[in-house]
Amino acid sequence: MARMDPTTEDVPPEGLDSAPGAARPPVDASRGVPPDDRPPLVVPGAGRIRREALDDNAVFVVRHLRRMGHEAYLVGGCVRDLLLGLEPKDFDVATDATPNRVKRLFRSAFVIGRRFRLVHVRFPGNAVVETATFRRNPGTQGLHPERQDGPIYDDNVFGTAAEDAWRRDFSVNALFYDPVEDQVVDHVGGLADLETRTIRALGDAETRIKEDPVRMLRAVHFAARLGGSIEPGLRDAIRGCAAEIEKASRSRLYVELLKVLGRGAASPTMRGLHELGLLRHWLPELAAFLETPIPWPASGGGSHAAAREGEPEDTPPSHLTWNLLGAADAWGLAAHGVPESLPLACLLGPWLLDGFVRGPRRGADVWQHVEETFRPLALQMNVPRKTSWELREILGLLDRLRHPPAAPKRRRQIVDRAVFPEALVYFELDLRARGHDLEPARRWREEAEAAYRAPSRRPADDDGPEPAPDELAPDAPPTDGAADDDLRGDLGAADAVIEGDAPGGRRRRRRGGRGRGRGRRRGPADLDGASAPTDPLDAFTDAPASPTAPTPRAAPPPRAERAADAGPVAPRVERPTPPPPAPPPPAPRPPSPPSLPAAPPAPPATAREPRPAPRAPARPADDRPFGAGIA
Repeated sequence: MARMDPTTEDVPPEGLDSAPGAARPPVDASRGVPPDDRPPLVVPGAGRIRREALDDNAVFVVRHLRRMGHEAYLVGGCVRDLLLGLEPKDFDVATDATPNRVKRLFRSAFVIGRRFRLVHVRFPGNAVVETATFRRNPGTQGLHPERQDGPIYDDNVFGTAAEDAWRRDFSVNALFYDPVEDQVVDHVGGLADLETRTIRALGDAETRIKEDPVRMLRAVHFAARLGGSIEPGLRDAIRGCAAEIEKASRSRLYVELLKVLGRGAASPTMRGLHELGLLRHWLPELAAFLETPIPWPASGGGSHAAAREGEPEDTPPSHLTWNLLGAADAWGLAAHGVPESLPLACLLGPWLLDGFVRGPRRGADVWQHVEETFRPLALQMNVPRKTSWELREILGLLDRLRHPPAAPKRRRQIVDRAVFPEALVYFELDLRARGHDLEPARRWREEAEAAYRAPSRRPADDDGPEPAPDELAPDAPPTDGAADDDLRGDLGAADAVIEGDAPGGRRRRRRGGRGRGRGRRRGPADLDGASAPTDPLDAFTDAPASPTAPTPRAAPPPRAERAADAGPVAPRVERPTPPPPAPPPPAPRPPSPPSLPAAPPAPPATAREPRPAPRAPARPADDRPFGAGIA
């Protein structure tokens, strides 16, 4: 197992200070290959990484790989977030074991991917630890035969830990952490860039961007999240290669957009993308909308700083977009676990609604206009249909939340909509973005809570109403001396009525109508009055009968008491049994027919094949059951 000597790991290279916060001299990252004469910088993780923030499943994977003789580390964004004191979203593992080897070491491991093969190690609770093999720069081997200047086509060229670090996109993402020895391994100078909050590309920035155009979005997003800056060479490369974003995978772009909008830095990230020209090639409709000139205020040219105080009712839509994103960042979309439609509504809502208000309209109402306007963009970004539908419903309910109807029934219908919670959050964020009072959103929230607490929204109790304190339970044993036959007869007739079968064998048809509580559980109030049904078991309890309830039939006296009241019993007289009747005489036999010649002997029996069963006639097309042929 390739492991460094623990006696020399904590000793920094010659010329470096051994203090915990010492920075490493700048590394020439333009070469893109690990220098052979520089050992990695190894610093202790104590004081930098909280052990309680580690994922137990990821640590188990690293320990098991090391136990089996392999080299393994926690890598990527989890190490970056741990060093910054943030909560990592996921934990990735890098090792020198091949994907097939990792699959053999773990029972619940699955190899996925084609361009970049890696292993998903699954744990109970739908937990997944992504495990990848050390890779090196594939060079021309990983490029497509017909597109030598395009993205990497095959990235399955394995290498060492140092080569894997230099192959990554940015220096802050190329740090390794060993949870077994509690050490941070730095091959590329990422600790120094992390202290200065600088996003620096490893190798030639333009080449790295063409290998994976999504790295431009990630660079702007990381700089916004860390509150730092982008290295000047990388910034110039992003500005010059902005058109390369059109070659990226649409699914990956959609995933990165959700990360940008939901991790608390949506407003600065989208501003950086707009300034560097990425939005013009990625979301041209949104970029053209944001570039619309603001006619007010006259002083300051309509800047955000000049319009922060005393915004009018008609806030400019482009200005409202930045305010909405800022309000969403302050509220915390990721912390509340909102669906994908709400971040998209914060980004695209002002643009979609401005087209309906000022034109050109693409539908008769807001719902149809939003659907027709957003459909091309949804196809371009591979937005799921459910997310598109939720976005349309959220924006359609915004006007009804602003101007609530007077009728309580109409307001209740709005509360009962499936996307009402998300629409209410968007309405509150819109009020915050415009600087208005949040009282309308508070009133809607109170009405929704009252509607959710209503009895009709609570699930029905299967046990029915509780009996009175002085009343026995329906299943209590009878307290009088009723005979078993009479009990069976009364209960059988009652069960027949309850189950819908009449005593005569005919099935009684249940009829329901308007005002009869059809489909509703009958409570104690429904049992009052002469027309209310009576529980058949109430006749055998000691509970006092209600004034309107029918008087139960008295139980028959015991057999001994009936015999005493009837007087002396007369002696039984034995009557002679009559003899059975004589059988009738036999009928005369008819004359036999003339004899026929004997038939020839039958041939010996041979085995025959069984005849196929007759097939049922085909059902006519008009007699098909309901729903036949429906997928």
